[in-house]
Amino acid sequence: MTRTVVCLLILLMSGGSVAAQDSTALPEIVRWYHDHYPFVTMTDSVFTFETEFVWPDGFHRPDSSEQTAFQNWVSNFPLWHRWRPVGHWKGRKLYERDEISRPIHLPWRGDRFNDKSIPLRILGEWLFLHHRESEFRILPKAGDTLRYQDFLGGDLLFNNRMEPFFEPGERRQPSAREFFKFMMLCIDQSDYRSLAANCTAIKPEDLMPGDLLITQNKTGRKGRVYVVMLKVENDSGDIRYVVGCGCEEACDFHIPLLTDDRHKPWIDLAAIEQLAPEYEERGYYRLSIQ
Repeated sequence: MTRTVVCLLILLMSGGSVAAQDSTALPEIVRWYHDHYPFVTMTDSVFTFETEFVWPDGFHRPDSSEQTAFQNWVSNFPLWHRWRPVGHWKGRKLYERDEISRPIHLPWRGDRFNDKSIPLRILGEWLFLHHRESEFRILPKAGDTLRYQDFLGGDLLFNNRMEPFFEPGERRQPSAREFFKFMMLCIDQSDYRSLAANCTAIKPEDLMPGDLLITQNKTGRKGRVYVVMLKVENDSGDIRYVVGCGCEEACDFHIPLLTDDRHKPWIDLAAIEQLAPEYEERGYYRLSIQ
């Protein structure tokens, strides 16, 4: 089974659908996106930061050598087109198209795809794409670290404090289905505080694509998460960002409308620091990934 087919299987299990096709017959940019983002469902076109937005004069992407492979991957994430609204998991529209900047192309289904689950989903997709599933290790909101190899070698149980653990049992072979099940277990066992615990704290001026703003209340059960999707700069050293987010209840991953023009989503660090002021605790974080 090829990696593309495996990744498409993950998408199918999460509720999407993709028609079988010969990837060599696709336009070059679509073929590139299918190779690097196998969850992409578009077959004849791709919407990107370059095609969808009006870029600020004089600004450009940093040289790819200044970012890690993961940061470059996040910064090239596919988008949905400008006419698509943001959907709620129950099937209704949550935001009309003009109430956001753009939806981000990350297919999903069900009530578990809220904002705190999105960084783990992105991390899982990246590790799966690069044959690094064993590196998907998550410290849950209660209990010890969850590891994929332990998951494959045992049965999931909970102690009397509702902390998950694995009782040794018949070992299962790694597969797309097993990895998807493990990723969803990690998502279910996470809250805002544990998400932050699975990251390294960084200074706001060090923000890069894939980094997070996590805000939360004192218990870590309520909060907001923003993902830095793109960083651009000019020759004077000025920096602008594009951020994405989900919702407290499951909805489409999207770029919120934070400016006067939905085609110009660029914001500076001062604007990021004003996001989600309703929560007591806030910090900037980088996912623990090499």
